[in-house]
Amino acid sequence: VLMKHGKATLAAIVATAKELPIDHVIAHEDIAADVMQYYEHGYPQGTKTGVDGLDEYLQLMPGQFTTVTGAPGHGKSEFIDNIMAHTAVNAGWRWAICSFENTPAALHATKIAEKIAGIAFDYRRDPEHRIHPTDMPDILHFIGSNFIFYNTITADVTIDGILAKAAELVARKGINGLLIDPWNYIEHVIPNGMTETMYISDMLSKVKVAAQKLGIHIILIAHPAKLQKDKQTGKYEVPTMYSISGSAHFNNKTDNGLTIYRDFDSKIVTVYVQKVRYSWLGKIGYVEYNYNTMTRQYTLLNG
Repeated sequence: VLMKHGKATLAAIVATAKELPIDHVIAHEDIAADVMQYYEHGYPQGTKTGVDGLDEYLQLMPGQFTTVTGAPGHGKSEFIDNIMAHTAVNAGWRWAICSFENTPAALHATKIAEKIAGIAFDYRRDPEHRIHPTDMPDILHFIGSNFIFYNTITADVTIDGILAKAAELVARKGINGLLIDPWNYIEHVIPNGMTETMYISDMLSKVKVAAQKLGIHIILIAHPAKLQKDKQTGKYEVPTMYSISGSAHFNNKTDNGLTIYRDFDSKIVTVYVQKVRYSWLGKIGYVEYNYNTMTRQYTLLNG
């Protein structure tokens, strides 16, 4: 340029040159508008669960993932069914479900139907307390529109396979949430030279990145390690995120942490919200519910 066009032209080019963007760094102009949006209108709100008593403690934000734990048989999956049904009914959410324990899918659908209808699918004591036959077609249609079940027998059930299928379902079905239930049923292949702790850290990072890239909320149910029982009461201690088998990364990397605890004597189910990453989406605390074993419905205690 100097030789063909002279000093002035070269000086003008240098003076008006634009900096090449730096790879993997977020430019100021890309966030300035969002910062002003937060300043003027507040932080973005998540979707309320619609479950009585729970919304002040937890909202579901796209791009996050929630870890759920609890002692064996305390109803972790049952309560998450309740959350999924309420968000589907109240907010129009669509859920993909990768459940290894609630199989076959048709049986799982009957549990979700109960939560949608607020009444038993199949009566146990009172023959009147059952979904009416005329309501079943609408409920089946709603489940078909809002819930998609992985075939865990034929699907790739590595974490990569589960998340790849979720990406496909976002594109084709517009899902808002993904349930993985439970963690220990995923096909885990730990590479040589990698510890279990390192592996879990990497896999949870993949879950987090997938939630952010896909703009969905992922719920991961994970069993705790062997729990101790109180010698006097014979009841399990209340597990925390640190109780989950394998690694403390379940507490460190999850955005929200829930423990479901059921007292079989009083029939009270307590939902402990043990971690909420962002204060405007909830808070630490607990909510208690009466659990009716005949109808499998949750009623807010003292609500």
